[in-house]
Amino acid sequence: MERLTEKIGSKYCLKHCLEENPCSETSGICLCGECSFPQKAHQKLGEYEDLEEQGKLLKLDFKYQRIMIGQEIFVVEDGAVKSKKICHINEWWNDYHGFQGEYAAIPSKGFGSWEFKYEDFDKTVFLIREEAESALKKMGG
Repeated sequence: MERLTEKIGSKYCLKHCLEENPCSETSGICLCGECSFPQKAHQKLGEYEDLEEQGKLLKLDFKYQRIMIGQEIFVVEDGAVKSKKICHINEWWNDYHGFQGEYAAIPSKGFGSWEFKYEDFDKTVFLIREEAESALKKMGG
């Protein structure tokens, strides 16, 4: 990631401010008059950028966090791609295992529910039909 801040002494300044106001290099305070964020926001952003450079910033993958009741999903099941709709969501964070979830879906046509877990995404459960079809081909179906 490209850094947006530069550390000046113990403070952080936005790089674009330094280009316009070299005097801020000594004070570590943005003087361009265009900054809409207070110095505390610059500080926090700079600290996060430092952590990222040190490999200490943990990025969590919540690709499926925006799943909603009624949303269509595509399931590889019985050698075919089947369309289902989400009817139940139970998600939580576990400090040991990370993000987890249990879900239930009903067939687009028919009755009965089908349960699956967060770990099933990108294996047998997909949000995009083409991804499900690709997975089915890889499985030999």
